[in-house]
Amino acid sequence: MTALLAIPAVAFSQSTWYVPDDFPTIQGAINGVSDGDTIIVKPGTYFEHLDYYGKAIVLMSEKGPRVTTIDGSYSGRVVTFENGESPASVLEGFTITHGYESLGNGGGIDCTLQSSPMIKNCILVENRAVALGGGIACRGLSNPVITNCLFIGNVARGYPEGSQGGGISCFVLSNATVTDCVFIGNDSQYGGALDCSGSLPTVTNCLFIANTGDLGGAVFCSAADPIFCSAADPIITNCTFTMNSAVYGGALVLAGVYLPSYPVMTNCVMWNDSPSEIRVFIGEATVTYSTVQGGWPGVGNIDDDPMFVLADRQDCRLLWGSPCIDSGHPGSLDPDGTRGDMGAFFFDQNDYMTLYLTPDMTELSPGGELGVAYTVINRWAQPEPFWVLTEAVLPGGG
Repeated sequence: MTALLAIPAVAFSQSTWYVPDDFPTIQGAINGVSDGDTIIVKPGTYFEHLDYYGKAIVLMSEKGPRVTTIDGSYSGRVVTFENGESPASVLEGFTITHGYESLGNGGGIDCTLQSSPMIKNCILVENRAVALGGGIACRGLSNPVITNCLFIGNVARGYPEGSQGGGISCFVLSNATVTDCVFIGNDSQYGGALDCSGSLPTVTNCLFIANTGDLGGAVFCSAADPIFCSAADPIITNCTFTMNSAVYGGALVLAGVYLPSYPVMTNCVMWNDSPSEIRVFIGEATVTYSTVQGGWPGVGNIDDDPMFVLADRQDCRLLWGSPCIDSGHPGSLDPDGTRGDMGAFFFDQNDYMTLYLTPDMTELSPGGELGVAYTVINRWAQPEPFWVLTEAVLPGGG
């Protein structure tokens, strides 16, 4: 009896637990800890299907998502939140992969029944759902906070009435907050990366690249629920859309059977999506201070090449001289204190500029010389000093 009583005494005194040191499995740790506890998972691949059971706990990896994976083995959803979890229920620093929800929603993660966890610093790759949310499904009045996550190759396909949200689906009054996320190569019938069906998600500083769909290669907005008749009015700020493709609306589609959709987009870049950037079936897109290929009516909008660093290599930072620099909403400021830029990546005007030579390798014969010419343009109203530091890497690495 004394030995049995010693176990709960330790449990109440310890708030941080390790997998596999203290518990052999992640689900075993979730079952065994209490609200307020932290579970730290050591590097490795864990073949599990997790349920938080409403617990307000922090589940995090020790070394980050690149070396810590939860693998669903294509035999079910990977993580479930369905007991009213709050932002105190945290999932951080994992690769979530090979989830497959053959009968429903959320191949990687499902947030339902008023569950609003915090999901951050995760990679969701190659998850699949038949109905909603190949990567993450947000439904049933759930409002998760999703931050700094990478969505790659997630799919929502196979539902007879139409599958929605390859990366994330926000369905009927489930208003996720999505910040600093990247969506690459996700696919669905409606919204290759993001589905906003009867919901008002807030999407900020996100990159949508090479996603595919039938309606909305990147984002699909529709108020298509006959009971709730809720609007689909996402707020999208400082996001970049490029190389997305669909039958209609490479970047964005507005549809709706019961209500029109009215998304609001500010400081965005929509460029090189096909067959067009925006397609409106019903509703109206309010787009301001954005560059839209082919043009779009709205205050501060332009139709100019954003000048990505390396568009063909998916590097969508802005080059110096980009028309998107200092062209965002006048009331928005970048971290460097200048007027806001358009797109997901601001151009830091306080940082040193690095110039790369093309070609980046030049052979010189012994005693030969290499000349490099610089042109410096001062765009300020007053004289400004500048310095040029030249660095060369020799064949020997010196």
